[in-house]
Parts: sequence; C-alpha cells; structure tokens
Amino acid sequence: MKQLLRNLKVILIIFSVLTVALLAGIVVQQNRSINSLQSAVGENKSALKSRYAQAGSIYTADGQVLAQSVDGERVYSDDEELAMAASQLVGDYTHNISNTIETLYQGYLTGTERNPFYQLLFDLSGKGLEGDDVYLTLDSRLEKAAYEALGDLNGSVVLLNYSTGAVLASVSKPAMTMDDIVNYTNLVDTGLFNRALSGAYFPGSAFKIITSSAWINSDNYDPDLTVLCQGSTPIVPNGVMEADGEGHGEVDLSKAFDVSCNAFFGTVGIDVGSEQLIEMAEAFGFNQPLTLDRLQVTGSKISIPADDDAVLSWVSIGQPVGDSELTLSPLHMALIAAAVANNGVMPQPHIVSYLSNPLNQSYMEMKSSTLYTPLTSELAGEVKALMIDEVENGGGANAAVDGYQVGGKTGTPELENQEGNNAIFLGFLDSPNYPLAIAVVCEDTTFAAEKAAPIASAVFSAAVSLGED
Repeated sequence: MKQLLRNLKVILIIFSVLTVALLAGIVVQQNRSINSLQSAVGENKSALKSRYAQAGSIYTADGQVLAQSVDGERVYSDDEELAMAASQLVGDYTHNISNTIETLYQGYLTGTERNPFYQLLFDLSGKGLEGDDVYLTLDSRLEKAAYEALGDLNGSVVLLNYSTGAVLASVSKPAMTMDDIVNYTNLVDTGLFNRALSGAYFPGSAFKIITSSAWINSDNYDPDLTVLCQGSTPIVPNGVMEADGEGHGEVDLSKAFDVSCNAFFGTVGIDVGSEQLIEMAEAFGFNQPLTLDRLQVTGSKISIPADDDAVLSWVSIGQPVGDSELTLSPLHMALIAAAVANNGVMPQPHIVSYLSNPLNQSYMEMKSSTLYTPLTSELAGEVKALMIDEVENGGGANAAVDGYQVGGKTGTPELENQEGNNAIFLGFLDSPNYPLAIAVVCEDTTFAAEKAAPIASAVFSAAVSLGED
C-alpha cells in the first residue's frame, strides 16, 4: 500500500510539473500572439526589432540567405544586388512593405503561430525562442539575372516552372536598398511597389494568345479564313487599325500572329463575340482571385460593353478603350504562357518551397497542383505552335535561345499618361529539361520586340547555362 501511495505521489508530481510547463507555454504563446497582432495593425513597432532578434532565416532554393537574425539584429543578403532584386518580395522586419514574406510569414519566422504543444517541446529542448526558417522557390542566380536584364528600365520579370508552378525569379524595378527600406529613407517613387504581384497592365498584343484560343475554340472558326489588312482603315467605324498605318495585305491566322495584325484579330474577335471572349479569358483566370501562397496578387480584369463591335475589336487586340476593362499582373502573364506550354494546364503558383522548425523538421512542403485548365491539349498545341512560329519568324525573334525552341508573343500597349509604350513579352522555353515560362514588362519605352523579348532571351539563357554547368 505504501509503495502504491509513493508511486501515486511521483505520478502526481510529474503531472503537476507538466501542467505548469504547459500553462507557462500557453501564456508565452498568448503573449506572443498579442504582440504579433499589435504589430500587424501598425502598433508596437518598437517591439518588432526585439521580436525578430531570434527570428528564422529566409533562404533561396540554392541556399543563399535573404534574411537572418545575427546577434539580435535582423540583417539581409550581403549581396546588395540580390537584396534589391528580392526586396519587394522578401520585405523587411519593420513591415514598411506589407505584402511580403517577412510580414505575412512573421508568425512562423518569430515562432508565434505555433501549436502550444510544439512550443512546449521546443522550450524543453532549449530552442523555444527560435523562429522557423522559410525556404523559397527562388533561385538567387536567376533572380539576379532577371534584375540585371531589366537594366535601367522600370518594370518586372517573372520566371516560373510551368510544370510545378514554382516561381524561380520575381523582380520589380525600381527597387531600393534594404537599409533605406528599413529606415524609410531615400525613398524612390514606387520603389516599395511590387509590380510583379501588384501591377495591373494592359497586355497589348500579348492578349492575342487569348483571342486566338477563343477563335480556334469558336463554332465560327474557319482555319482557312483570311482578312485583308488595309493599314489605317478601321475594320468597323471607330474600330481597330494598324498602329503604324501600314497594311499587312491578305493574312491568315499564322501570318497574323507573326506580324501581330490588328485587323485580323479585331475581325475574329468580333466573330467570336464578347461573351465567348470573356469566357475564354475567365478560363485563363481573369475576373478570378489569385494568390501566391500567403501573398496577395492583384486580380486580372476583363469587361466589354455589350453590342459594341468597335470596343470589342480593340479589346481583342489587348487595348481596352471606352468603358471596357483589361488588366493583368506580370505573374498572371507568366501563368498564361505556362498554361499554353503545359498542354493547357495552368499550375498553381508557389513561392514557398517549405518551412523548417528549430529541430530541423520540415513542414508545409510545396505540392504541385492545377489552378485552371483553360485549354484542351489539342487546342493548347495549336496555340503553342503559333507562339513558337512568332519567335522563329515573327516579332518575338529576339527572344530566341540558341539550340532551344522558344515560344512567345510580344505586346506594345499604348497609355495616355506616358510618352512611350509599355513593352511586354509572354513566352516559354519548350524543353522537358527546362520547363520555363516568363513574363517581361518594360514601362514607358519603345517596342516589345526591341526591349522585352531580349530580356526573356537573357533570362532563359541564364537558366540553361546553370543547367549545363
């Protein structure tokens, strides 16, 4: 009996210790959550520095550190070019940029979103104050290649794996140094704005990918259709005409895609009709929400007033006018190219590969999934052939990569509030070893064939070179 009582006392003591430890862990967790909530709404900014004192690190897929805490200080990549290239995506511990990894994954990085039982386990192991690490899908070498390729131009480049949806590079210019972002000094106009995710651009002729898809899928489709392009003569009153006033003569779909003939695509856009054109655009994700893991992405929009062939003809070539609407983000542009390259399947995009806790246990590992399937494999093959021919024989020639097949479409939309045009290129590298899709946007410049297409070629070439090394 005495032995039984002694055993019960031991069990009671152990249970009491565990209960106290658990309650202590819960209290710590609650305090952390309160502080986290205060910071999230802009309060208690002075506590952010101490909260990030032992925060986890942010890594690229190739092992480069983008953010880490050293001796109680939050520091960023010592490669200034890489730090600037990833600045609007990684963000800063002061949260001067809100839609970032540092901000939206703060609870993981600082360990304040943990289950109390896991927190107790980390406390008992002596690692309770350490945060979790975040491993991104970005490749630092491709991130820098994209940043360098943009040069002095403002704009964005997004490169992703069209099979898995992993974002390999995402840059936006202008950008700022991390010191200036943290200290909120030497501010550059729009230097804190992530164009890749938050930009909303007219697609210009790059939208002819959608118009071609809608036309080929239409009941009115005639593969032998030709249109006489007369240059400065509108196809309908107030409808589209050629920007330079030069006519292309008699063109079919393939020729029209190569030379980006407005007359042809305005004509078939009217034949398809606004309802079916919008339906195809929505199949590609227009008017639908889009996210990149926890990061928010500006939704792409399309609207066309009913019974207005003139406006419909302009939207069909990617140039919204009047009461119409047509905008999309660079990330969505890259996903459109990805869907064509990937046999009609648009992958769900990801920027986070996985997270790792202080005991080196990984979790939240990226899983490839389908976002939309806008095209059948057969239809995707037809559009894919048009895009490949565009690079081999048309306006996208400067996107070519020696030894590889590249597909793409240029776009040069006009904007009323700037002197130059925007230059846009959507494309893909058609290779099982390098399943890459890209979107390039250059603001206020000249033609896409001169500016955007060469950038795509440079980034594709960099990716191929990495694989061949």
